[in-house]
Amino acid sequence: MEHSKLSLYDWFFTAHMMTSIKQVLSAKEIQHQLELEYYLPAWLMMMKLRDIMGQRDSIYQLSEQIELDLSYFPTSFISEEGGEKILKSKQTPVLVIAQSKDADSILSTYLSDNTDTERFNKASKLIKQANRSKVKKAVRYIKMYALPNSQYKTLAPYVEKSVVHD
Repeated sequence: MEHSKLSLYDWFFTAHMMTSIKQVLSAKEIQHQLELEYYLPAWLMMMKLRDIMGQRDSIYQLSEQIELDLSYFPTSFISEEGGEKILKSKQTPVLVIAQSKDADSILSTYLSDNTDTERFNKASKLIKQANRSKVKKAVRYIKMYALPNSQYKTLAPYVEKSVVHD
């Protein structure tokens, strides 16, 4: 944000959009949403935010309850065959490692940290709702890695560096 001509609102709006929308968010869309005259400032802002988000991943490791899943996402690439460029697509394996925590322990920690009566009452209602619902866990942190293949020997190093070993 330092030395940027974009407003603080633009930065926070973009960060919010990047972290809350499930679909891929393009710089063109940010340019449109913020009504920016040029594309480049939106693109640079998103690249800086992505860089910072990537650096944060290397700072922490996941612990407690860990869940792993392998998903496949369609990716496109340009291939050259016989001097002609062809757009091809493939399924890229993505390792998803999530740290989860029991919903009850999150709420009890929240209750023990707050003595405010209004917050206590809200949390008590949430506990009653949680006991009736199917939601028993909440995801705290997630790490994702695009992989060249889905073999165990490829997955293992990513899990090793992402998870705290007791």
